[in-house]
Amino acid sequence: MKRMNLFLIVILFGSLTFQVSLVQADDVLDAAEEAIKLYKEGKYSEAAGNFEYAGQLARQKRSGQLSDYLPAALDGWEAEEVETQAVAAGMFGVTSAERTYTKGDSSITVSIMADSPMIQGMIMMLQNPMIAASQGGELIKVDGRKALLQYDAANKSGQVQLVAANQYFIQVEGSQAEKEDVLKYAVGVNYGGLEEK
Repeated sequence: MKRMNLFLIVILFGSLTFQVSLVQADDVLDAAEEAIKLYKEGKYSEAAGNFEYAGQLARQKRSGQLSDYLPAALDGWEAEEVETQAVAAGMFGVTSAERTYTKGDSSITVSIMADSPMIQGMIMMLQNPMIAASQGGELIKVDGRKALLQYDAANKSGQVQLVAANQYFIQVEGSQAEKEDVLKYAVGVNYGGLEEK
């Protein structure tokens, strides 16, 4: 009997939680609906502002999601807080998430950018070894994906750049960091998760 009562309580709680989640407002939808209302009323300038506001809110949500795909800190390293950004730039709405990892004087920053205007240029570079060579880099594979590595052993600094799912630009940049650590952080990005989005 107690088990049956517990089961009913769980069902009732789940139902109430679902109903509450339906009642909670979605800022993006609210802004879009307000924009449509203003548009129908002929208030085009105000409607445009609300559409842009809805777009900015959507980009912010997306940038927050990108942080889920950043790598965990390697042993002995500390991960700083994730920084997210959502910027409407001309025709592009660039969203990004980045985190810096530190160990003594070494630091490595991993960033994931969505809808970046740099993506097409990077794809072209990765498909043409001569262009990559002209940039002072070498083509490598990171978790089975083509990438460009530029590393200065004397200064222990460099970066890895690649594209995932033709829409995410990933950059791993190291300062006073070993090449192997830069590459480990590059491999640590959750590419499978990005490509399933």
